[in-house]
Amino acid sequence: MLTLLHRIPRPILRGLFVAAVLVVFALTMMPRPEMTVVVSSQDKFEHAIAFLVLMLLGTGGWPRRVGWMAVGLSAYGLLIEVCQHTLTTNRFGDPLDWVADSVGVAIGWLLLRRAARGAVAST
Repeated sequence: MLTLLHRIPRPILRGLFVAAVLVVFALTMMPRPEMTVVVSSQDKFEHAIAFLVLMLLGTGGWPRRVGWMAVGLSAYGLLIEVCQHTLTTNRFGDPLDWVADSVGVAIGWLLLRRAARGAVAST
């Protein structure tokens, strides 16, 4: 998957990142739909996966900004929770959602570091 990101032009990755950021915000502000729960804490897995994808797209678009991307996405997760708590009547901010967002960012960072080590080792 990470090698696929290197094949996509940066302007496209940047556009996908911006679109994904907007979609995530819109989805988190909408009323929560009734869903079948497959595993306990499914919501936390969804948060982590969303922010993992955001991290990969963002750093694909701005590869020299990995640290800033991680900090910015973690702050974005916190902003979402604050907005849910203050701007909606049907959602509430959950600190554990922010933790899950940050875990997704951290997993993305670790995957990127591992891929970078593999690329250096293979050259």
